[in-house]
Amino acid sequence: VLLARASGYATLRMVDKGMADVDAVAAELGEDELATWAHVEMIRGELKGTAGATSGAVEALEHAIALWRELGDTAAQAKTMRLLGMTYLYSGDNVAAERWLSEALDAVRALGDRQGEGWALQKRARLSYHQGRLDEAAEPLDAADATAKQTGRFGGLGAVRGRRGGFRGPD
Repeated sequence: VLLARASGYATLRMVDKGMADVDAVAAELGEDELATWAHVEMIRGELKGTAGATSGAVEALEHAIALWRELGDTAAQAKTMRLLGMTYLYSGDNVAAERWLSEALDAVRALGDRQGEGWALQKRARLSYHQGRLDEAAEPLDAADATAKQTGRFGGLGAVRGRRGGFRGPD
């Protein structure tokens, strides 16, 4: 229950409350509970990234990726790679952001995860946008939009769809 609540706090950007729950769960975990540790590290990384603690976020997210890889959970690994890519993007490291977002996109495509592909494409569009490559941003955004329409799952895409004109730049 605490881990689910911590994830909710991460989504709401309530860092202190989320970290309190993550720390409480971590304090009770045994070494052999790898899946729960992976979740803890993933949420911890997301919260630290939200707080602007890039090095702590990167460390936690890389640890989570290693645990997901060990567990063979490619879907969770891809989600965590996407979070790591966005952490790098917001810290200004576009090279690392590109690497991790590309790996996340490759992973979800290999799984046939259309919703995950939509999320990864949306994040790739955001990377291009942040780099000032507006024409390049439009292509993955359009692909993400098409994926969302095909799956019927828009998630956070709606907020980005409203800014599509800004991705295309002036006519």
